[in-house]
Amino acid sequence: MESKICLEYRLNSGIKKDVYLTKEQLVEWMQCYKTNTRFVVQIDKDVHGISPHLVATFEIKSTYLEKSELDLLLNPASEEIEEIIEPEKCTFYITCSCGAKYYRYHEIDRRHLMCLFCKQKQVFADYSVGVVEGEQGIGYSMTNLKFVDRNLTRPPLIDPNRT
Repeated sequence: MESKICLEYRLNSGIKKDVYLTKEQLVEWMQCYKTNTRFVVQIDKDVHGISPHLVATFEIKSTYLEKSELDLLLNPASEEIEEIIEPEKCTFYITCSCGAKYYRYHEIDRRHLMCLFCKQKQVFADYSVGVVEGEQGIGYSMTNLKFVDRNLTRPPLIDPNRT
């Protein structure tokens, strides 16, 4: 028989409840709590449903688990490490109607930016010219000197001189 771990929780209304869960159910509860999805579990003949957005506080009580084992349970290192994914960046060659011409390293999905010099005008990604090459390498053009079709898809960032 598997040992049960006591999950004691207090609802926003002040009602205090406790439910006994297995290790797997506790990990499932933590995932539901992190993603704010309803947790439903059947224990013997009872079905328990807990909505994390209604839970004010919770506490895990277990005499069977050591702290290191509990940490591994709640933060599975190998399975789900929440990685911060850096957005892909590239160079934009910017030409503004105020006369400024410069380059800026920014997220590749940007469609418009404010001019760094006049700070009043927006420049828009001009994908109609394709990939441009400048002193900082290859990138995309941004301008406000002409009308830019905003519905064009971004061309792949491939060096035009590469064979």
